[in-house]
Amino acid sequence: MNRKRAFKSVGSDFQKQLQSLMDTLYSTTPHFVRCVNPNQFKRSQMYDAEYVRPQLRCGGLMEALRILKLGYPSRTSYKQIHERFGHLLPKSKSSTLIDLI
Repeated sequence: MNRKRAFKSVGSDFQKQLQSLMDTLYSTTPHFVRCVNPNQFKRSQMYDAEYVRPQLRCGGLMEALRILKLGYPSRTSYKQIHERFGHLLPKSKSSTLIDLI
């Protein structure tokens, strides 16, 4: 019995993990992606909240979440902005903007 074990390199593991991440991203509609280290030991299945919290704060994610929680839209079309605030513009500028939208 001369069985050969399949060689499993670090590169092939990384490629599988990257493909899994890309599949997840393509199946959703993310607005942004932030990479956060879950622990300082680089071990899987280990989460250290005290290690993660400063990363989120320094990366601006806490502020972004606070703004979203307050109800500010993350994406608004120009048409929606014009419909809401167009009446504040002079008539000549308002009609020019309508042509652009």
